[in-house]
Amino acid sequence: MRTCCESKHILYNINVISWESINADIVFVHGLLGGPFKTWRQQDRKGPGADKSSDGTESVKKGTYTFCWPKDWLAKDCGNIRILSVEYDTDLSTWNANCPFETEKRSLTVRASSILQKLQKADIGSRPIIWVGHSMGGLLIKQILSIADDTPGLDNIVNNTVGVLFYSTPHRGSSLAHLSNQASLIVAPTVEVKEMGRDSPMLRRLHKDFQQLVMEHGIPCLSFGELEKTQIRTPKLKMLIVPPESSDPGIGEFHAMKTSHLNICKPWDRDSELYTETLKFIRRCLLQGRIENILKAGMTFKDSDR
Repeated sequence: MRTCCESKHILYNINVISWESINADIVFVHGLLGGPFKTWRQQDRKGPGADKSSDGTESVKKGTYTFCWPKDWLAKDCGNIRILSVEYDTDLSTWNANCPFETEKRSLTVRASSILQKLQKADIGSRPIIWVGHSMGGLLIKQILSIADDTPGLDNIVNNTVGVLFYSTPHRGSSLAHLSNQASLIVAPTVEVKEMGRDSPMLRRLHKDFQQLVMEHGIPCLSFGELEKTQIRTPKLKMLIVPPESSDPGIGEFHAMKTSHLNICKPWDRDSELYTETLKFIRRCLLQGRIENILKAGMTFKDSDR
């Protein structure tokens, strides 16, 4: 029986394909106040010339809108992949949380450990893996890889990682954490909000470990950063949740996009730069994964001949 204080971490298999035909796994991890599907929807149509229904209902009927682009676009553009999406509880304030107690269970380390256990049960690590994270989801991915790298028997998770993709991940902290000083906006900020403070020692240590891991294993990275401010609670307050100096990890490719924090992971359509660059990167990583598997198979064959 699960108590209210136990963090909810659920994996969703977004695209159902034959188990035997899976060549790679792509794992999506959302951020604060996100969800396993709503984070990865297409950007809503609003303003002049947009569809009448802002939630995209009419566009869905026309076949021009998707509520989950990894399922409707990515699964079709990249064959023989399994796409998983992680769900976990997130809140800005303990006053809003489903369970405000046992806050240590909401830390990055504990969350990452719990998610990692479920990923293992889902057979993550037996084939090439590409990780995709939005905002705090990217930090969780880094923590998952760090734990796997330091835990005997989990080296397959890191060894099979062929790519990591970040959408506005606060590698050096988020401006959101500083809103906790303004009681009218965030009262009693949660552990996850506090952990994302600017120049956080924990974030610096995590990023240093991640940089070393990426260099040692030759893992490609692609990052996107926001350039447009996001409205926070009141119309008068707008801010860059994760400024470019924080969303740029200093490794791999980085693209600063003219969009907000909430829309950085929501492509306008399949032809938008956000999606085409994402698709190009994932395809390149999948090709690398296939090549590595062929090389491993060749080495195994030679060893068996000795």
